[in-house]
Amino acid sequence: AGVLASRPCMEELEDRFGELIIFPSSIHEILVVPRRALGVIKSKNELTEMVRGINASTVKPFEQLADNVYLYHDGELSVF
Repeated sequence: AGVLASRPCMEELEDRFGELIIFPSSIHEILVVPRRALGVIKSKNELTEMVRGINASTVKPFEQLADNVYLYHDGELSVF
């Protein structure tokens, strides 16, 4: 999950793949997906609910990062 704090790493990924959607999986990992790879993007609420559901059902509370989905675009990280 420390990759989020690595601006050079995130910038390189964005240069290669464009806008990035970031799913905080746990304190051990995050999923970084090019926005274009999602095809028809579900609504922000659907993506957030998906993360909340996975956190509630499979991730131990002390290993959860967040229930949010993030967008990395133009060098900025924001809640999607």
